[in-house]
Amino acid sequence: MDKKEIMTIVGIFIILIILVVIINNLFSNDITRFSITILVAIIIGLILRKTINKSNK
Repeated sequence: MDKKEIMTIVGIFIILIILVVIINNLFSNDITRFSITILVAIIIGLILRKTINKSNK
């Protein structure tokens, strides 16, 4: 893994944290908050897997 990929992953995590904070402020309902957080986590996981697969090839 080169520096560019590491920076991309760090950036994705920072965006994820900001998104979670915004979602927590917008939605007071626990169920919506929980489901949105899971959705975001799945999306981030897929992006990370794609970048890792690209670096292996």
